Amino acid sequence: MAKRMSKKKKEKKTAVSQGEFVELVKKAAERDEYFNKSLMAHADLDNARKRLERERGEIVKFAAEQILLKMIPLVENLDRAVDSATNAKDTNSILKGLQMIQAQFHDLLSVNGVRKIETKGQSFNPLFHEAVEVVESKDLPENTILEELQPGYTLTGKVIKHAFVRVSKKKEKED
Repeated sequence: MAKRMSKKKKEKKTAVSQGEFVELVKKAAERDEYFNKSLMAHADLDNARKRLERERGEIVKFAAEQILLKMIPLVENLDRAVDSATNAKDTNSILKGLQMIQAQFHDLLSVNGVRKIETKGQSFNPLFHEAVEVVESKDLPENTILEELQPGYTLTGKVIKHAFVRVSKKKEKED
């Protein structure tokens, strides 16, 4: 029987006064209040995060809508150019109309922060260019861009499409 008593955890009973008990009850209520405030703050933070995500999605949709609205007249102009080209005998007027539409597209890109990446005569930079072909050259320094095969673009400084280029390489000496 003595062994059983030693295995059991001995509980120590402490007597508290009425004043101490009231103080403990107040502290427990205060703890509960802080805990509830913490839960509410966490819920508020979660709701704010969800609201910001929803608003960001709406902003992206609105931005796309604005750009698309600006593109509609360009598409309509292109449709008119195609319609007039089917019956036109004067190719110069067709070319002039297409050049005007091309200029409108370039203006739309420019107004929205899209810039063409410069390539001609530049040194190859993998941050802006993608080398599609390397050509030996004895006249030009290595990694000089010889030709732009497809233009590249940046949007407010960030590359959104790399330029595809042909790059020079030092001609190896023949034995």
